[in-house]
Amino acid sequence: MAATSGQLATSLTDAPHNFLQPSLPLYTDTLAFLKNALDPLAADVSSVQQQRLHDARRKRKRSERGDEGDVLRLKQIHTEGFGPDQVWEQARRIIEAARVEAEQGLEAAQHAQATDDSAADSEDDELESEDDLGEEGVDYEIEGPDEDGVEDEDDSDLEGALDQAEEGGEDDFDDEDGMELDDEDMSGGDEDEEPAEEFVDDKFGLNDGFFSIDNFNKQSEFLEQQDMRGDNDDEASDEEDVDWDADPLAQPMPAGAEENGDGKSESEDEEDGPTFGDPDAPSEDEDEEIGGGELDVMGGMGNTNDVMYADFFAPPASKKRKNKKGRPNPHNFPAAAENGRTEDQEDDMERTREAVHRDLFEDEDSAGEDEDDDAGQLDPADPGSRRSTHERRKAAIQEEIRKLEAANVAKRDWQLQGEARAADRPTNALLEEDLEFERAGKPVPVITAEVSESIEDLIKRRILAHDFQDIIRRRPDDLATGPKRGRMDLELDDNKSKKGLAEEYEEDHLRQTDPNFVDAKDEKTKKEEQEIEALWNKVRTDLDSLSSWNFRPKQPAPSMDIRVDAPVVSMEDARPSAGGEVAGASQLAPQEIYRAGEGVKGVNEEVAGKSGLPAAREELSREEKTRRRRREKERIRKATGNEPANKPDTKAASRQNIVGDLKKGNVKVIGNKGKVTDVEGKEARKEGGQQGAGQYKFPQLVVLRVGGRQYTWVDMASSAKQTVAIIGAGWGAYPLSQQLNLARYNVKVISPVRTLQYTPLLASAACGLFDLRLAEEPLRRQHRTQMEYYKAAAEDVDLGNKIIRCRPAVRELNVQVAEMFEVPYDKIVLAPGCEVQTFGTPGAIEHALFLRNTNDARLLQQRMLQMLDAASLPGLSEERQREILHIRIVGGGAIGIEATAELYDLWHESMRHLHPHLDGKVTITIHDVAPSLLSTFDQSLSDYAMKSLEAKKVEMKTSSHIQKVEADAIYTKEDGRLPYGLLLWATGNKASSLLDRLEVRKPEKGLPRILTDKYLRALRPDGTPMEDTFALGDAADIEGQSLPTLAEVALQKGEYLTRELNKPEGHPTTPFEFDNKGMMAYLGNHDGVVAGKADYTGEGAWLAWRSGSLQWCRTWRRRVMISISWLFVWLNGRDIARR
Repeated sequence: MAATSGQLATSLTDAPHNFLQPSLPLYTDTLAFLKNALDPLAADVSSVQQQRLHDARRKRKRSERGDEGDVLRLKQIHTEGFGPDQVWEQARRIIEAARVEAEQGLEAAQHAQATDDSAADSEDDELESEDDLGEEGVDYEIEGPDEDGVEDEDDSDLEGALDQAEEGGEDDFDDEDGMELDDEDMSGGDEDEEPAEEFVDDKFGLNDGFFSIDNFNKQSEFLEQQDMRGDNDDEASDEEDVDWDADPLAQPMPAGAEENGDGKSESEDEEDGPTFGDPDAPSEDEDEEIGGGELDVMGGMGNTNDVMYADFFAPPASKKRKNKKGRPNPHNFPAAAENGRTEDQEDDMERTREAVHRDLFEDEDSAGEDEDDDAGQLDPADPGSRRSTHERRKAAIQEEIRKLEAANVAKRDWQLQGEARAADRPTNALLEEDLEFERAGKPVPVITAEVSESIEDLIKRRILAHDFQDIIRRRPDDLATGPKRGRMDLELDDNKSKKGLAEEYEEDHLRQTDPNFVDAKDEKTKKEEQEIEALWNKVRTDLDSLSSWNFRPKQPAPSMDIRVDAPVVSMEDARPSAGGEVAGASQLAPQEIYRAGEGVKGVNEEVAGKSGLPAAREELSREEKTRRRRREKERIRKATGNEPANKPDTKAASRQNIVGDLKKGNVKVIGNKGKVTDVEGKEARKEGGQQGAGQYKFPQLVVLRVGGRQYTWVDMASSAKQTVAIIGAGWGAYPLSQQLNLARYNVKVISPVRTLQYTPLLASAACGLFDLRLAEEPLRRQHRTQMEYYKAAAEDVDLGNKIIRCRPAVRELNVQVAEMFEVPYDKIVLAPGCEVQTFGTPGAIEHALFLRNTNDARLLQQRMLQMLDAASLPGLSEERQREILHIRIVGGGAIGIEATAELYDLWHESMRHLHPHLDGKVTITIHDVAPSLLSTFDQSLSDYAMKSLEAKKVEMKTSSHIQKVEADAIYTKEDGRLPYGLLLWATGNKASSLLDRLEVRKPEKGLPRILTDKYLRALRPDGTPMEDTFALGDAADIEGQSLPTLAEVALQKGEYLTRELNKPEGHPTTPFEFDNKGMMAYLGNHDGVVAGKADYTGEGAWLAWRSGSLQWCRTWRRRVMISISWLFVWLNGRDIARR
């Protein structure tokens, strides 16, 4: 020990830095020294506290349990298998327990010395008091047991209570369940009342007399620490069985307690409570007899019929007052027989009463004063004056409840009656109200001469002191994180991500696997760094040029140009230069090799000079060209003999050339009577050498004249054109049907609808901004008569044999047509579009209106007029009128929002002036299953749209789930039955039924759509593209991309495929790239939102939406007529009421 302590002391004094990284010998010596020094101390302190706890348990009431959390249970320091932190925690507990014991011993010694002094002074007084009282047994008698043990126990209880009061009511071992001063010892009564705690207000207003946030935090922290230590709390576990036959008053056996001979522990024999419910039952411990005094001490716990309120509930905490004391309670004062105590004893007893019985103070000073007054006025003969504290408190609560109920049923003031009329409120009532409102900012300060002078003095003072620093602006984040800001801060992007889940997964995978992957944010930062580096190199180069004596050239910088859109070299382009003209001519179309008039135009394209070398006309200079023209004119003048040259008739010459070409092509003309002639009118000659049908050679071109008209028939069998079949007439199929080269392809369109529906304009047309016929564009055009259109629906497509099976869509004519017919093709474009999406809601198809075509818009217009006419009939209540005029729109997308805006403008601009008796009764409600409207837009634009619609008094029910639809009401999961007069369904689209019968690749999740490659070629189930099968529109999607199902996407795909097919190659050579031009939505009353490269709202967004509506039209005719209709509506109003 000496060697160890000497080595440790040497390290502490000479080399304390060794403890930062201690060696094994030093660590071992330190633990040995700590164990030798603190083990005896821990054993002594633990034994003393265990003995004190044992004594306290014997003195405490049988029904109470103490808190054993502060008793030191360590009798030595355990070092084997423990870390330094754990050894330090053991040492800290032992030292802390020793400190507490030392302080308690010092206090006990001081208290004992004071008690001895006071006892010596009061001996004479006690002798005198005994003479005054007389002899015991003669002049008076003392009631109660006469055993010494009981008296000693009462005295020890009283002394413990006094010590507890002097120490602030806290015991070393028992915090809340410690020993208390019995009322029986103090006043001889039967009730035990605990002292009331002091009511302390907290800054959050949580304490109310019964609940204390400080006590709650202490208890929670203690229980958490106990759980972390894993101590045994003697409570039943969830996994253990409950013994329903156990005595509820019996104290559980502590761990490690030894059992006596009959199977019970010592603590159980000593502390088990009495039999619950029978006071006369014999005790379980036959050796111990219970006297009458002990039954009184038990407080009536032997019989459940005598249980009182005070046995379970402590009095509420009262607020401490400075100059006011509470009402005296006779139970809290000692008996009358104790009046002979000295003045010091009386002071001690007064302090004890104030510390233990704090329930004498009331919650509020005013309440205490009122109670004092009431106590003085109570009649002792009145039974109500003899009620307990709990009964009086309960009576006060009942009185307060009665007053609140009376105020609830009483007549309210006019401010609380809702929409109060002028007759219900007094005169100038509104002027007397003090209205509270929020200011938009701080009040404008009043600038006076004093303020100006003080500001000028401050400026001068700072200038003289050279103090130009202003107040550093504090951000809200600085309150929590401090003013330190820099690269440690993480800036979160609050913009809504436009990437799909697949793209996020792809980026995460590339970030982990590809070392060359660069994130979009890092790429932006890298570009900025490169720009800064380039600027710095330029500045450095300039400085070198200025400071160098000799010229220093600019440092070369590497540059690389990467072209990602370069076409792949094909076999035709990789041919040798020899024979290029021949190879090129074999790949050109007939109209590219021969053009009318090209031979004449090509004469003298090359001229020969005097030297005989040929030269092209483009290679000649201006002077040479002028000389050649002069010589040519001179030669012509000499040849014609100075006569002016007659200009040939160009029209006649052109006609003669055409007739000659037709004659060479063996063209025959069939007249009115079927006579066959050639183009010159001569009778066609029969060629000999053949008999029957073989003597006739079928012409390639036949011109038929009927009446005054001429018809042309072309032999399609001898033509080399390919047949392109287009299924659908939507935004993707329309450009192909109108712009595909008819000289190269035979175009056949198969669709049950013969027109292109301008779906973004249907709501405007239905609300009377222009005629309904302007909201559609026919497929048949005068300049494209060779295009074939079949009004039919494609039922199935045989992609292997290239055959389409169609069903006619002309059943409304009641004509006899074939049930099915087939259309062969060479190339096919699948653009069947989508169908109405109702999510299987019962009754939606039968009772709701849609906006898919002009027929739906016409039905919406008619239903609006019928609704107004029905609400105008006499005999209807106002509630019934509101139900009829309630417009409900299902769907919070762009179509639903724009329909809401157009209906709002229709009513407020036109219809309410025609129906003034219905003004204020029309309601528009939007139902959407999403938590917000316009979910495809940014969150800021979505919030703006909802606020704008709310300002227009449009009701919005988000997260609304519609269960079924009836003829006059809908049923939602949240609100039940909701009546309506007009129901518009705009919840989006679903895939066409044709897709289920096609053997193509489809996505595993989401809507069934045809997956294509970047050239819009449909993919087989194994992922390989089909060369002659293309898919676009809402029914197709590019694999690996997630494009929205918008008309803009379908239109760009159709225009792209048209350009690629019209190329000489006849198939796409460059991939499709979508150009996002933004999204727009109209909100009504010249308001809208635009989402694009720059988001903006308001009237400017409305003008952009209005001009963008014209861009949807495919012809200038529609654009001009719609513009004129808008001007007419602006001047004269809408005209839907008279249709």
